[in-house]
Amino acid sequence: MAMRRMAGLLALTVGAAAAPARAQNQPGATYLDGGIAAARTHSAAGTLTEPRHGAVLAVAGGVLRRGLTLEGRYAQGSLTSDNPAVEERDLVEGELQFGVRLLPSITVLVGPHARAYSSPSGTRRWVFWEARVAGTAPIIPSRLDTYAQVWSAVAGSTSLSRGFGSERGGEVGARLTFPRTPLGLRVAYRIDRGSGTDPVQSDALEQLVIAVRVGSR
Repeated sequence: MAMRRMAGLLALTVGAAAAPARAQNQPGATYLDGGIAAARTHSAAGTLTEPRHGAVLAVAGGVLRRGLTLEGRYAQGSLTSDNPAVEERDLVEGELQFGVRLLPSITVLVGPHARAYSSPSGTRRWVFWEARVAGTAPIIPSRLDTYAQVWSAVAGSTSLSRGFGSERGGEVGARLTFPRTPLGLRVAYRIDRGSGTDPVQSDALEQLVIAVRVGSR
C-alpha cells in the first residue's frame, strides 16, 4: 500500500506538467519533483555491518519568495540484503528546510531531517537538526545547471544509542529544463552518514536519484 501511494504521488507530479507554469509569471519560483532512487545503506554496530539496498520513491517541493526559501522532501522504499541473515527493512525519510538566499547562487538552510528503518522486530530512528549550504552553477543559462549542497547536524538523536555523535552529508547533481515547457529532469547523487555513542552505532545512506521536475527554480 505504501509503495502504491508513493507511485500515485509520482504520477501526480508528472501529470502536473500539463498545467500552466504560473510560477514563471510570478516573483520568485516554485517547483515540485518526483522520482526514484537506487539506495544503499550500511548500518553498523561495532564490527557488525548490515548492508541493504533497494528502490526508493521520493517527492520534493519548494517555494522561493523574496530571497526566502522553504523546501521539503519525503522518500519511502523497501530495502533488502544479499545476506539472508540481514533483516529486510522499510525506509522512510523526510526533511523540511528553511533558507535564506545570500547570493543568486548561494543559499543557507536549517531544519529537521528524520530517517527510520522499520521491520516486524522494531523501528530504528535517526533525527537530525541540520545546517546546510547550497550552491548552483549554470552551464547553459535557463536550460542546464549543476548544483551541490553540504550539511551537518548541530544536534540530533537516535533510538539506537543513548548519545548522539554526529551527522554529515551532501548532494551533487544537475538539472535540465526543457525549452518552452515547465518540465525538467534532475539527476543527483546524495550521501548521508550519522553516528551515535554509548554504544557506538553508525548509519550511512547513499542514493542515486533521477526525478522529473515541474515548475521554475
